[in-house]
Amino acid sequence: MTKLYTKLPILLWFACFSDLSLSAQTIDKSYIGHWFHYTVGSPAKPDSNYTKLDTFVEMIFRKDGTYNYKGYIKTDVFTPGKGHLKFKKNFRYMDGNYQIEDNTLTLLSGFKADEIDLCTTYEFESITNKFKQEVSYFRLWDTRSFYEYAMVEKTTNNENFLSHKRKLQSFYILSELTKTIDSTAFWTNSPDCPYEIDWPKPALLDMKTPLKKSQLDSINNLVEDLDRMYSYDTNNRLNRFYYSAKKEKTFFYMISYIGEASEQNTNIHSIKDSKDETEYIFIRDEKNCLQRIEQFNSAHQLIMAYYLAREN
Repeated sequence: MTKLYTKLPILLWFACFSDLSLSAQTIDKSYIGHWFHYTVGSPAKPDSNYTKLDTFVEMIFRKDGTYNYKGYIKTDVFTPGKGHLKFKKNFRYMDGNYQIEDNTLTLLSGFKADEIDLCTTYEFESITNKFKQEVSYFRLWDTRSFYEYAMVEKTTNNENFLSHKRKLQSFYILSELTKTIDSTAFWTNSPDCPYEIDWPKPALLDMKTPLKKSQLDSINNLVEDLDRMYSYDTNNRLNRFYYSAKKEKTFFYMISYIGEASEQNTNIHSIKDSKDETEYIFIRDEKNCLQRIEQFNSAHQLIMAYYLAREN
């Protein structure tokens, strides 16, 4: 591997994903989930009939090891000329006991054994806040349908919250030199177009915006003298990054972009090392989703490829 992984601020080295381990205990927290679907039509078509079902779930977990689960559905039936017919129906209310083992929460009681449509096992996810402090139990994930349950202080006025749905995705590393393939799994909250920040590394640090001088202040571990180490094109996008100890050696990464600079099209197309001419090409599909990163040597021979599994 070249120095690209270790020194270029927009690429990171391969990450090892470790399970969060939380000791067995109880919590005092509330979570909400909200998702919807149309059983008939869609409001996207003017003057059409549609029926929208919004599902809400509120879960309260207490320090004494008990919980409360409340679920309800709000129905919006729209007919041109007649307007909206809205009503609400509770579909589940439960009180019972729960347990936490490692990063898994399990509902132990409060439901019938034949309630096959009820998920009783959830996985915790923690995050690191802007102060670099770990926030445990930040959200729950349904292990059956993989919907998110967000942590809230109060489970009222939750209709503005909409759950994400995550998907287990496969990431492959193909070596053209050894003819071997390695793979790893990762979760993404964007099933149709996996976020590049979710990819096992390498991946772009910022997937939406061009690399401009004004944005570099938010990237960690950069040198203070930005003008000396970074140069920009006429659109103020980073096009060279000098990584050598002395700029006189002129070792740098050349960065090219897809198309002209605009708010809608600011993705990186390639990164090339001026020292050994190793180049990385970022390949996207028709929806502008990153699908593959290819690494070439100085003879422009493909030596490594990083890509996502494609569904049939």
